[in-house]
Amino acid sequence: MKPHFARFSALLFAGLLMLSTVFAHSQVSVSIAPPMHPQFVDANNKLLASGFLYTYQAGTTTLQATYIDSTGTIQNANPIPLDATGAPSNGSAQTGIWLANQSYKFCAYSAALVQQWCVDNVTGYLNLLNLANTWTFQQTFTQPIIDTQTDNQFVLGAGGNQTTLDFPPPTGNVTLHFPNITDTVIARTTTDTLTNKTLTSPTLNTPTVNGTQLTNSPGAYFTIANQNPTGTTISTLTKLVNAPSQAQIAAITDTGGVVGVCVAGCGATSNATIQQSGQASCVFDGATTAGDYVQISATVAGNCHDGGSTYPLTGVVIGRTLSTNGGGGTYSMNLFGPEILPPSSVSRVQTTFADGTSTTANASTTAQQLLKVSSAFAAGALNKLKASIRLTGQFHIVVGGGASNQALSWGVGNDALLSSGASTISMWTTAGNSTTIDTTGTLTCTVKVIGATGQFICSLNTFSNIGSFTFTQWTPTVDLTQSVFFGNECNFSVASASNTCTQNQLIVEQLN
Repeated sequence: MKPHFARFSALLFAGLLMLSTVFAHSQVSVSIAPPMHPQFVDANNKLLASGFLYTYQAGTTTLQATYIDSTGTIQNANPIPLDATGAPSNGSAQTGIWLANQSYKFCAYSAALVQQWCVDNVTGYLNLLNLANTWTFQQTFTQPIIDTQTDNQFVLGAGGNQTTLDFPPPTGNVTLHFPNITDTVIARTTTDTLTNKTLTSPTLNTPTVNGTQLTNSPGAYFTIANQNPTGTTISTLTKLVNAPSQAQIAAITDTGGVVGVCVAGCGATSNATIQQSGQASCVFDGATTAGDYVQISATVAGNCHDGGSTYPLTGVVIGRTLSTNGGGGTYSMNLFGPEILPPSSVSRVQTTFADGTSTTANASTTAQQLLKVSSAFAAGALNKLKASIRLTGQFHIVVGGGASNQALSWGVGNDALLSSGASTISMWTTAGNSTTIDTTGTLTCTVKVIGATGQFICSLNTFSNIGSFTFTQWTPTVDLTQSVFFGNECNFSVASASNTCTQNQLIVEQLN
C-alpha cells in the first residue's frame, strides 16, 4: 500500500479490528476505537488540503455512492470534498465515509483536479462476507439474518453428526412459525405426540385410535386378545370365546355369534383388531354378485358367503357385497355389524315352487311313475343347519285294474328324476279296489346334518276322503352341496289303462 494512503489504511484496519471483536470473548464486550478524524494525503504524503476524493465501482470509472453515517440513507457528494486538513467534508463540516456491501475504487485529486493516487477493491466489510469464516465463539446479532441464496441451507454440528436445515425456494414469500414455548419440532418419519392440535382436511392412512388400528374405511372397531392356539386369521369372520372373552375364527357350524372381521393383529398371540362396520375385506367361499347379502360360510371356516339378492330367511346377515366375482377370493363388502336378523317386516316364508296344473302318470305299468317335481334348490341353498321347508301336494287316484295295491310317495334327490341319491317315503298306501281317492299330503323338513351327506328330519301329514290319516317321520339323506329336488311318485301293483294317478298341485315353501 502507498505511504500516502496510510491514514486511510489505518482507518480500514481499525474497522477490521472492530469487527474482529466478535471473535473474542471477555467478561465485557470491548473493541478498539476507530480513527476519529480521517485525513487523506497527496502523492508526496502531504495533507491533501481542499482536494477531492472520487469513489467508483471496483475496477471501473463508474461512480459508486458512499454514505455520511451508519444509517446508509444520506449519500456523500461524489467527489467528496476535502477540507484544509485533508478530511472529508460536505463543504462546511466534516463527514463520515460509510461503504455499502460492495467493492470500491478510491481516487484522490488535488484542488487543481490532478490525480494523486488510486486504490482499487476497497471494502468496508474486509471480505468477511465473501470468505469462508469459522466462528469459534458465541455471536450475537441484533438485526435479522438475511440469506439471499436461492436454496438456503444451515449446517449445524460437527462432521459425521451434522443436522442440515434445508429451505428450498418457495413459490412466494412464506413464514414458518416455531413454538414459543419448550417443545419439539415433529418429523415425518418419527413417532411424535401431538397435544391440542386442530387438523384441517388431514389424510389419515391406517391410524391408531386409543390403541386400535383403523385399517379400512371409517367404522366401528375394537381390540381384544387372540385365543390360543386357534386364534384369528386376517380378513375372516371372528367370534368371541372363553371368559374373559377372546377372539377366534368362526367355524362352519356357527349360525351366529360373529362380531366382525379381523383386520389387524390377527393370529394366536397378542391382540386382534376387529372391524364391526364400514367397508371391509373378507375372504369369500365362492362367487359373489355386487349388492348380494353376506352370511357366514357353512363350508369354509371364517369365510363369508354370498347369500343371494333376496334377504335371507335363515341365519344372520352381516353385510352386502360390493363387487361381482366369478370365484372365491378376498373382496370388499359393506359390513353391517354382528347379529343382524331379518326385520319383522320380512316374511320368513318364501314360496320357491308352485305348480297348479294337473299331471297324470302312465298307470299301464307297475313301475314307479313321477308326477310333479320341484325346480331345484341351488347348490348349497339348504346347506344350513335348521333350514326348514314345507311341501304340499294334492292328488286324485282311480283304481281301475281290479284288486290291487296303490302307493303314493314323496321323494328327494339331486336331479330332476330323483334318481341321484334319491330316497322316498310312502305317504299313502291302500289295498283293495277303491273307486276314487282324493288325498292331500304336507311334508315339513328341517336340516339336521349339512354337507355331502346332509340329512333332513321330516314329518308327513296325509288326509284322504276315504278316511285314512297318516303321520310319519322321515330322515332322508342327500348331498346338500348340490342342487336338491323334491317330488311325488305313484305306482300300482296291477297295470291297467283304467288306473288313474293325477297330481293337481305342488307347492314348495322355504320357512326360514
